[in-house]
Amino acid sequence: MKMLETTQNTIKAIEGYLASKADRGDEVAAGLHKLLTPLLNPHQFLSELRSEGYAVVVFSPDELGTATAKSLENRLAELGNEVTTDLQEPS
Repeated sequence: MKMLETTQNTIKAIEGYLASKADRGDEVAAGLHKLLTPLLNPHQFLSELRSEGYAVVVFSPDELGTATAKSLENRLAELGNEVTTDLQEPS
């Protein structure tokens, strides 16, 4: 969790810097600020991925138990490839 907090704090600092430059008319900063803003709220970021058509699944460390995140990701990818074939809707 410490790494996530550090990352979010860094993003907030960058976001503040870009916001101030955007307020002074810097168009590049305004564009970067618009791209960065969703990263400040992980739920918003995941929602935006879903709205773009991505399937998103998140497991908390408690839900992972003793399984590693990478092993679960690999297994979900394997199963996902099979399941997406089964779930295809007729065209």
